[in-house]
Order: sequence, then structure tokens, then C-alpha cells
Amino acid sequence: MAYISPTYSTTNQYVKYRLVVDLLQQDTVLNKSKIRRRLQAWRTNTGYETYGTATASVRNDLGAAANQGIISTQKITYNSYTTLFDDGTAGIWINHNTDGSKSLQVGGYFTINAPVSGGWNDFTIVLPSIPRGSVPTATAANIEEASTININKYNSAYTSTLRFEFPSGEVNALIGTIVTKTTQTSYGWILPNSFYAKIPTSSIGVCKLYCDTYLGDTLIETKSCLFNANVNPVTNKPNVSAVIQDTNSLTLALTGNSSKLVKYASNANIVITASAKNSASISSVGVTCGDGKSSNQISSTLNGVESGSFNVIAIDSRSLSNTVAYTKELINYVKLTINPILVRNTVTDSKVKINYSGNYFNVSFGVQSNTLTVKYRYREYGTTTWSAYYTFAAPTISGNTFSAENIILAPGGVEASFDYLKSFEFQVVAYDKIYTSGVAVIVLVASGVPIFDFGKEYFNHNTPVYFRGQSLQEIFLGFYPIGSILMNTVGTNPSTYLGGSWVAWGVGRVPVGVNTSDSNFNTVEKTGGASKHTLTSTEMPVHTHTQNSHGHLATSRTTTYASGSQSSWRCMSFVGTNSDYAQNVWVTATTATNQNAGGGGAHNNLQPYITCYMWKRTA
Repeated sequence: MAYISPTYSTTNQYVKYRLVVDLLQQDTVLNKSKIRRRLQAWRTNTGYETYGTATASVRNDLGAAANQGIISTQKITYNSYTTLFDDGTAGIWINHNTDGSKSLQVGGYFTINAPVSGGWNDFTIVLPSIPRGSVPTATAANIEEASTININKYNSAYTSTLRFEFPSGEVNALIGTIVTKTTQTSYGWILPNSFYAKIPTSSIGVCKLYCDTYLGDTLIETKSCLFNANVNPVTNKPNVSAVIQDTNSLTLALTGNSSKLVKYASNANIVITASAKNSASISSVGVTCGDGKSSNQISSTLNGVESGSFNVIAIDSRSLSNTVAYTKELINYVKLTINPILVRNTVTDSKVKINYSGNYFNVSFGVQSNTLTVKYRYREYGTTTWSAYYTFAAPTISGNTFSAENIILAPGGVEASFDYLKSFEFQVVAYDKIYTSGVAVIVLVASGVPIFDFGKEYFNHNTPVYFRGQSLQEIFLGFYPIGSILMNTVGTNPSTYLGGSWVAWGVGRVPVGVNTSDSNFNTVEKTGGASKHTLTSTEMPVHTHTQNSHGHLATSRTTTYASGSQSSWRCMSFVGTNSDYAQNVWVTATTATNQNAGGGGAHNNLQPYITCYMWKRTA
């Protein structure tokens, strides 16, 4: 590494010089650096040389100068550095400050043939700091367990004081001293349990380790490092336990033991006890049964459990968890079922027989054994009143199943007559110690009419036909949703063959599509129009009446009037004396009348049409 000073001037404006300092070596033990100092000169103009005997000097921190003689062969030429002073590779040693730092001021000057000389010029360099403080490293460790602290020393004479801060950087961090002025380079330290209280919601905390390096009683430097202080998840997981008991009074009476569970029937009550360790707190608890039922409450009840396996869990504020498994004695109760089949002996027989079978728990619950009872009752289809219940004789039991075959129904011990022209509903019910209210199935026994019959010209299906849960009638009605219009040429109401409710629609009218932009047709089922219509005068087309050509005849006469009284003359005017005058003939004005035509009746207003019946579905 080299440090180069600025360019310095001399008394000759064309002669310049500079100082160059090279860092040759650093001794970390003795805390010093070896440097090489060089003073170099050159000319800034061509064609000239400067040479002669004289002296070049350098100094450190304004101290005593070191001089070297200049000989005549050391010529200062254009654009070429001539070294006038050089410590050489032997260099000189510079002592650093106690902390390893060093800022050094280096100066220099030279003179050759007295008017060429330069005064002292100094510049400052900063040498790389020499590491002085011992460097600590530490392994991650669990609290209450040992961490190994390694101390990398630069001088065997140094001692180390180790201190800690936990958690690092926090205002309320724990601060303490591990060891004072130890000479060891490896030190074992057990992390104190007081660390737990500082990380109640975390499993990891960052600890800062300080290493104070001393030479005797002088503090050289302090170095530090970080490492993780962990909470051991095995030794610090929370404590958890549970009490699991059956609280169903029915099953308790059967087993006589609250610690036993009856599959499908017992109600398992779970009470959990949990506690956290070392300043943590419990954040949640839970229980899961092997059948999937679960709860996250301290006390809960899982109804109708199907497994005797339970996992109880507690989680603390550090997210550490502990799961404890419990296995309770489970009585594998078999659910009671009944599958009855009731038929007539023949389609016209009034006797009804039954076959039935099912599953039954044919084992003791502990205090009590299971029992089985099968009953039935009936009613005519379409009525609401059931008969009394009648109990069957005990069925055949094999293992956990039961069955009975070809039993003719005889309510009250008397063989019954179930009119084959009528349909009947039968409710068959099985009872045991768990299903005290019974498991019931209702079966319809239809009338004796055959399901279908056929001949050469027909095939009749006498029972409803279903497709994907819909009857054919429901399917057909699906093509005509409520509001649909059906047209045909038969006047039979569609309800008689399609079902639903239908009313006659549009009687005497022609349907027109809705047109919201025309006020005549802008809403559905709007009516208007007429089959006949008499035109008013304003509705008649504009027209012209033409009168036949004709004339009026008037005869002109010349009359000689004698003298006399003018009052007897039939003339229009008279002037003068007796003379001949022309007579004016007047034609009286009159109204010309055209002859009427037409009868004034209504005209037919119908478009070409064809009639049919139209029905609208309303329900």
C-alpha cells in the first residue's frame, strides 16, 4: 500500500517534488508498522537538467529529520521521477496508539545548488489499525446449558474479561460479567436460567458477548459477537393432562363405569389441565378423538364418540407444544338396524307377510346385557291414524345379526285381513338398550292391482314410474312450467292427463308477442281490438264528390212600355219616357244535392284465422 503526497514547488518554478510512503509490514504483537519513505523530484520543462550535490531530508510528526546526500549523478529531468531520499526495504518502524490506530504526518524537502530548494512540506496519512482486542466467538446453546466461548488473542500477554447482554439491544436487557481477566482462549459458560424471563414469547433470544482485552490493567480494546440462546423444546414443553369420562346417563347405567365408553352412544367429557414452564404461559389447549371430533376448550364434551383414542395438546406462548395420548376402553357397540320386507301372498290376497333382518349388539355392556324387541303398526294409505303397536315373537339371533321370515301379520294374535283393493303403510320398529325410542322403517304395501298388465293390443303400468326421483307426470309437467300456454284441437282440460291446474285462455282472441315499445302490446295478457268496426267520419279516407254537368235557361224579351203608372209595370228599371227597354230575368239561388250511397254498417275486422283450444297453466 502506497501513500502519495500532493505536488510541492521549489524555488525553481520548473522543479517539483513529492513524498511517497509505502506500508511494508505490520506487527500485531508489538503494535507497530514498518514504512518506507521516498522523496522524488522532476522537471516540468524539456531540454534542461538539474543536478549537483546537496541534501534531501524527511521527518515524521514534525520530529527529527533523516537526511540523505544527493550526488551529481542524480539528475532531475523532464517528466521522470528521480528519487532523492529512500529508506529502502529496511524501512523504519512506527509505533501505533494503544488501540492499534495511527495517524502519521510525513514531511520532506531538498536543496540542490542553492537557488533550487524547497521548504518543509508535510502531509498526513492514516495507517491501517492493528487489531489489538481479542476476538470472541461463541456457540449457540440452550439456556441452562453450556456454550463454548473461544477467544482469539493477538498477544499472549493479554487477558480477557467476558460480559453479556441479553437480549441484545433491548432497553431492559440483562447485563452481567462471565469472567474477569482470564488468560484462557476457550471458556465454557452455562447460560443462566434468568434468560427465560426475557423471552416469554419466543424460543430464541440473541445474546451479545463482549470481550474486554487488557494488557495488565490497561484496557486495550473491546470486541463483541452475537450468538443464539435457545429454549430447549424438550425440557421446556408445557405440562398437560386430562380426565376423560362418560357423562351419558344411559350408557353409564349399562356399563357401570364412567371410564368405559360405548361406541356411538357415550358422551366423553374431557377436562384438561395444562401449565407452562420458565416464564411462558399457556396459549391454547385442545383434544381430538380418534373419530375426528375435537374441541379447543379446557372443559368440553364430545357426543357420540366412535373411538377410545384421544390426543390432548397444550401450546405455550413460545409455541412449544406437548401432546399426551389417552386410550379409553371402548365397547364396540353395533348400531341397531332393521330391514323389513312386506308383501301380499298374491296380488289379490288380503294376507300380508313380512321378512325382516338387521344388526344387533348381542353382547353385555358390563352391568347390563343388551335386549331386542321388534314391533309394528299399520294404517290405511292416505289416512293419518295408526293402529296400536304389536310385538313380534323373538327373532332368530346369530352373532350380531337377527332375522325372521314368512310371518303372516296377525295383530293381537288374530290373522288380519288387509283388503287387497286398498294400500297400507306398515311401520316396523326395533328397540334395544341404546335405541330405547326405536329404529323405525315405514313400508308401503300397495293394493292388489298388478304393477303392470298387458294384452295383444295394450301394455298398462299401474304404479307411478319414476326417473331420477321424478314421476313421469312431474317430468311432463316440467315441459310446461306455470304460465305456459298449451294449444290443441280437443276441448279437454290438460289437468286430466298432465296434472297441474289449467284455465281456458285467450277465448276468441289471437295472441300477439309483447312489444314494450308499442303501447298497444307493452304488457303481457293485455287485450284489445274488435271483430267488427263501424268507421267514424274522421276514420273515412279523404275523397271528392263530383256533380253532373247541367244548365239554367232564361228568355230575354223586349217590351214596349206605354206611358202610365209605373207601379203596374213589371220591369226592373225605368228611365225616361215611353220607349223600348230590355227586361232582366232573375234566377233564384238553390243548394245542389248529391245522392247518398252506402248503408252505414260495421265492416268485418278479422284476419284469416283458424280456431283451437288454448289453456294456461296456473299451478
